[in-house]
Amino acid sequence: LPLIKLSDKPLLSKTHSFKINDIIAFNKKGLLIAHRLIYVYPQKNFFVTKGDNNLKADGKIKPSQILGKVEEIEREGQKIRLDHVYLSQSINYLRELNRINIEFNNNGLAYIILKGLPLHLHFSKTPPRRLYFDADILIQKKDLVKAGVILKNLDFRRLQLRLFDKSIKNSSQITFVKNTRPFPVAIDVHLEPAIALTKVKGLNRLIPKTSLFTKYLFDNIQEIKVENSVFPILKTDELVLYLMLHFYHHNFNGIHRLELINTVIQKEKINWDNISNLAKKFRFENFIYPVFLMLKRYFHIKISNDFVTSIASPYSTKLIGSIIANFVVPFNRGNRVKEGIKRFLLLLLLSPVPITQKLKIITNKETLSYIL
Repeated sequence: LPLIKLSDKPLLSKTHSFKINDIIAFNKKGLLIAHRLIYVYPQKNFFVTKGDNNLKADGKIKPSQILGKVEEIEREGQKIRLDHVYLSQSINYLRELNRINIEFNNNGLAYIILKGLPLHLHFSKTPPRRLYFDADILIQKKDLVKAGVILKNLDFRRLQLRLFDKSIKNSSQITFVKNTRPFPVAIDVHLEPAIALTKVKGLNRLIPKTSLFTKYLFDNIQEIKVENSVFPILKTDELVLYLMLHFYHHNFNGIHRLELINTVIQKEKINWDNISNLAKKFRFENFIYPVFLMLKRYFHIKISNDFVTSIASPYSTKLIGSIIANFVVPFNRGNRVKEGIKRFLLLLLLSPVPITQKLKIITNKETLSYIL
């Protein structure tokens, strides 16, 4: 779900050729399961699969367990190709993003697409072969009211943000949804990069210089052409750094996020010295060091040891980063409560601010309310 419903009949194609995001059918412990292929171990002896709505992956799947892949489903007597479903959602999203792009430009509203369909189309050259939930854009705080009016005029409605059944005010992320068919379009509007917490903003004082980093990003934009439209994204080095911080923001969960970073690295020329200098300038070393270790572990990317060493100082950064990279599995995640606790602990552990300042921040009223 939501791709395949309980009443659907999955139709299997026999094949020995599988790609990431294929829906494959396999036997496991007497059960016949159809789940998405999310990772192939480099030796290609094992696959990792996971249901789109499941918290945990299915473990290692041997090629001998696989019966085939699902390319079509039968629903109410009609056959539907999954690739057509994916394409339908992307057409929907691109149409709405085009409209937002035109209206923002006409009204002189600067923005950046941090992640979403235009990035995927630019770097992968094909629409995503899975359903996705939103697109992230960054605007300046002074433009929030103007952006809200534009999105309202485009028939988007602003969602009321809640955390543990409590309304949230002054969040750095505002979600707008348009109920288009067959897929709704969700736009997450960010007032600052999604690095730590977007709802309990007081804890973000554990991450230094977020306002300066936001300003820096707006000074480092490139334009990409997608289907005759021009979209603003981050320059390559800044994009790689942001995507790494965003992966940390999701508690180092989601192999597809790590895969996107790997895709950008493979497709573009990266100035690692520049990324190292930026990480040091904004004191992000602790947050991105585990990401490099996980990239090397899961995608075997080649990064000079000198660069990795440059962001792994002092020794505590190296030790903590190594522990995280070895014990956090990017295929799995916990429920909302567990992920919230994990996010708080990771932020506390990786924050470069002095221990006395950490204690002051975590004992204030807002933080205690979040923890309790």
